[in-house]
Amino acid sequence: MAPTKFEMLQNVTVLIGDTNEDRAANLRDGLVECGFGAPIIAATAKDTVLKLESGGVDVAILADTLGGRVFKIIRGVRHNLIGNNPFMVLFCSLAP
Repeated sequence: MAPTKFEMLQNVTVLIGDTNEDRAANLRDGLVECGFGAPIIAATAKDTVLKLESGGVDVAILADTLGGRVFKIIRGVRHNLIGNNPFMVLFCSLAP
């Protein structure tokens, strides 16, 4: 029997880049509750880049708390300078 869509989410690796530990932990818990495997948290821009370069990230959720570096990270991913998947899904949360 083929896996359900919910079961397939277990194989999706999500990286959360946010300096706000509580918010990142809440997001991680919500993603796990929705069926994602074990989301990874990166608390600094440098750690975010290291985790992206280690490979295997399918979705990245980056907060503007990473500073202006967040846009350099996105550009680096898109231009295949960071990591090995320039087509990964990227979300960027911005303060109003």
